[in-house]
Amino acid sequence: MGMGRVTAEGGAGLINQVRSNPMAVNKAIGQSMIGAIADPVGTAKNVYQDVADAATGALTKTAADYLMDMYGITPSEASPTQLMAANDARYADLAATAATAIPGSKALKTLGKAAGDVDVGGLAADATYAGRSIAEGDFKGVLEAFERGGEGQDLSAAKVDNRVAVAGVPPAYIDQLEAGIGLRDSNGRINVDSLLALASQFDEKGNRRSNIKPDRKTGMTHNHPASNVRMNTPIEEQNVERIIRGKAAKRKNTDFKVGDVLISAFGDRAAADVDIGGFGGETLSSPVSLFGGGGYMREPNDYIWASDEGVTSPLLRQIMYAADKGQNPKMVYTSMGAQAGDFATDNLLRDYIRNIDIDPSLRGVLAERLAKSKDFTDKNFPMDDLVSGGNSRRNSIGLLDGVEEYFENLNGSNRRAIWQAMDNATFRDAGIPVGEARIAMTDPDLLYANPFDSGLNVGRPDLSSREISMTSDHPIYPTAIRGQYEGSTPVQIPGSILWRDFFDARRGEGGGLPGSDQRSFLMSHPNMRQEVDRQMEDEIGQFIEFWRAFNQ
Repeated sequence: MGMGRVTAEGGAGLINQVRSNPMAVNKAIGQSMIGAIADPVGTAKNVYQDVADAATGALTKTAADYLMDMYGITPSEASPTQLMAANDARYADLAATAATAIPGSKALKTLGKAAGDVDVGGLAADATYAGRSIAEGDFKGVLEAFERGGEGQDLSAAKVDNRVAVAGVPPAYIDQLEAGIGLRDSNGRINVDSLLALASQFDEKGNRRSNIKPDRKTGMTHNHPASNVRMNTPIEEQNVERIIRGKAAKRKNTDFKVGDVLISAFGDRAAADVDIGGFGGETLSSPVSLFGGGGYMREPNDYIWASDEGVTSPLLRQIMYAADKGQNPKMVYTSMGAQAGDFATDNLLRDYIRNIDIDPSLRGVLAERLAKSKDFTDKNFPMDDLVSGGNSRRNSIGLLDGVEEYFENLNGSNRRAIWQAMDNATFRDAGIPVGEARIAMTDPDLLYANPFDSGLNVGRPDLSSREISMTSDHPIYPTAIRGQYEGSTPVQIPGSILWRDFFDARRGEGGGLPGSDQRSFLMSHPNMRQEVDRQMEDEIGQFIEFWRAFNQ
């Protein structure tokens, strides 16, 4: 099968060919990269020749060769940053040619060692991943890259990625590694350059660095995953009145060893050991106490995790199963997405809204949005009272005055649907900044976390207690697992390293696409156990060493 046949049918044809004969497609791409064949995608001859020359180098040189070309040193003499740069240069050269497999693409004509200077969103990111996949013989990776790209287009038309590279590593590449794509070789061993790339994303405190693109006008951070819309006040200028209670256990380091069995405490990013007195320029009528989130493990009680009984009971079963086998179970906080705390923002946001005078017509706007929402399912919700304002003394100005009492009847899913219906420019400009409310309640150590970042808090279960507690000392979640805070990993660990079995299964045959990983983990984590073997212990140790090297 020649490259002309591969590209003639467009992106869909390429996908079909990969599905039916991935080895042949890979061979065809390789032949096109090396051979002096006719231009298959209409790019200029000199540009294609540059691409072919770069690919020839990438296919015949190792990363060590690139290291010598770029720095004149051997791998044993290289720093982590230099090692990563050499690997990236090789992958970038391959990526340049992979982009030619997309009809109409001219995205990577700058090639090779300038990879850090190209737009890494959309097409370029997918091409980079495809180049890496070709280098590793990862044919599924080639397929996934082009499935996302669909029909090829110029980079100017590609979807804008509102992120920037951290330590020179494109965020789309990090996305792939954190989905378990390209993280390990065909033998299941982790790639050193992958660990280097992941380690570079965390600061000296062990927290993830921001990769959010600053606003062009202000140079500050107006966008954040906590908000569905650009925030008027940048994060750097958002003033949150935090009253630290000072009762939580002090942070200390812990680690994972062979024989440990890890149970995920998959939770929101709410702060703990703190009361919020105000945010967004408003003082709350009374401070709202936060208990976590992951920080719940450090609260002064005898519990390490709180949730609904449908979550805590199966988690405890996994803990006891491991203990009965003579293993050492640990609960490891694992971060959800930046908006997962909507279940817990209730008092904080409602108190804020009471202080905001609004145009009464906004009540109708909210009612209309809720009526159209697939996520809002409360059939008994008093829409008429929402619109009219009910019998409230403030019925000319308060958005939720007519339904304040009914809020106590709402479950977490429906409360979340209300906050989602208000997370838009209309309500933001009316003085109700939902995104800022979420950030106000977020643990600062998790402000820029990615979903699945793990290890900020680790709990040691009380193995003498085989039943969940029906009390929790938590205002939102009613049941708890008993235990004590054991410590924190020196740096938060990406989920694809720590929850290896889950991500291996997800990327395996029929395992689903990365976009649904969070939902799959949410549904399955109460019944999951991750055993720590020698390989995982070594991988985590090496990851921590690289992180320290980046932050010296």
